Amino acid sequence: MESLPREILVAEQDAEHIVHLCQHLEKLGCQVVATTGNGAEAVALASDKRPHLVLMGVDLSGDLDGISAAQIILGDHGIPSIYICTQDDPESVARVAASGPHVYILKPSEERELRLAIDVALCSRACENELKDTKEQLLQSEKLATIGQLAAGVAHEINNPAGYVKANVGSLAGYIEDFMGLLKLYEDHQSHFPDDVIDRIEGFKKQIDLDYLKDDVFALIAESQEGLDRLRRIVQDLKDFSRVDEAEWQWADIHQGIESTLNIVQNEIKYKATVIKQFGPLPQVECIISQINQVIMNLLVNAAHAIEDHGDITLATGTRGQDEVWISVHDTGKGIAKEDQRRIIEPFFTTKPVGEGTGLGLSLSYSIIERHGGSLELDSAPGKGATFTIRLPVRQERQPETR
Repeated sequence: MESLPREILVAEQDAEHIVHLCQHLEKLGCQVVATTGNGAEAVALASDKRPHLVLMGVDLSGDLDGISAAQIILGDHGIPSIYICTQDDPESVARVAASGPHVYILKPSEERELRLAIDVALCSRACENELKDTKEQLLQSEKLATIGQLAAGVAHEINNPAGYVKANVGSLAGYIEDFMGLLKLYEDHQSHFPDDVIDRIEGFKKQIDLDYLKDDVFALIAESQEGLDRLRRIVQDLKDFSRVDEAEWQWADIHQGIESTLNIVQNEIKYKATVIKQFGPLPQVECIISQINQVIMNLLVNAAHAIEDHGDITLATGTRGQDEVWISVHDTGKGIAKEDQRRIIEPFFTTKPVGEGTGLGLSLSYSIIERHGGSLELDSAPGKGATFTIRLPVRQERQPETR
């Protein structure tokens, strides 16, 4: 971890704690580029100094609290924050937890806890940068762009649980070392216990806060297990989404595919829209499920991009007779002009700003649905959002080529 860059901005109102943090950071080989107690100033300093990490107090002066400031800094510059929560204020911890999975420390902070939090945050950022570099090399077409979005989404979801599992294992290692120290004292003096030895043992127990360790070790194990369970669910969702080992025509559960796709693109859309599900009963459908998932992902991401502030994306499903199913994606975004609607499936046509889209997503989606013997329909008007409806036959009349 020593090779990771460690330029840090400290945003905290408590002047005493700033001094405390700076002392710890100096011992850890970190450079404090600036300190502030104001949220807006923290955003400005992050833009100017471009630190590798921000230690962010939850409560800051000014119009921006620490959570809002951290989200702006992460969104604008990709700089992560470690939140500073007050130990006797569970509300601040709850606010951090409600804003998403984040690394946080309690003040007054200890050097070991701070070191672990910094290592996790910087390691996660380094992994994300490596992934970003890899993604940029892959984005040669919309299909490769889809793979890149998928990989980025999964990496983002995995980084946080992996981070706190790693931090917990590090803490557990320290606790075990302390327990071993105590046990060795007992072993060295088990045949006789003079008063001075008892005093030393009691002093050591007090020094390591043995009662706290006994309780906390179980909490850490439970939290580690929760992280591992989450990792397992994410990996399973990715497997369900891509079905790389089953890229052939098969009978599939469309709703299961939609749920897996939603999990994958969650980070792409959760800040832009609330997803509303209106699912009707569906039969199994004969299809290449990984390709249907890809179409749904394209429509969901496009819907999120069409919403300027925050809106709704409604996913609905149903049947028409016994031979056809439909899936619709409706957004409350800006809509599509009539003159553009006729061209949206043309390769390389896009309504997005230059550099933000290849114009292949809808063209590829249209081709996939057409290959399935279905249709992709659009209903939209400027200012009234857009609805894309996929119609698919339940059974294929013949087995088309898979590519």
